[in-house]
Amino acid sequence: MIDLQKIKKNKETGYISLTAIAKEANAKDANTIVIYCMSERATVDFLAAWEKKHNPNFNQQAFEKLRLEEVGLNAFMLESNRWVNLVNAIGITVEGKNSYAHPDIALNFASWLFVDLRLQVFESFNWRANE
Repeated sequence: MIDLQKIKKNKETGYISLTAIAKEANAKDANTIVIYCMSERATVDFLAAWEKKHNPNFNQQAFEKLRLEEVGLNAFMLESNRWVNLVNAIGITVEGKNSYAHPDIALNFASWLFVDLRLQVFESFNWRANE
């Protein structure tokens, strides 16, 4: 199980390193793992929902064009820099080769990557009907 409290954070913003989370799963291909996650339709939709809620300067038009024309295509790959520049995102930042994200986005990423964490998050809501 990954301990998100031990993962590298930006001290100024409190953003969490997606790259460091990915390194916990695969140290050699961490940046590729971040790109794979960001390229999934569900992730793109999550990122857009987060930006709509928290970012008054989110470029909705650019997002919709991206979603209609590229997301879901087999060759679609979305890097953090492209997302930030395309939609004026604030939930993800890039520092050198490292992508950092707001804790909400980092938790979404970590739960995508670590199934046991996803299960723990689900269980914390205790939505089970017969308990």
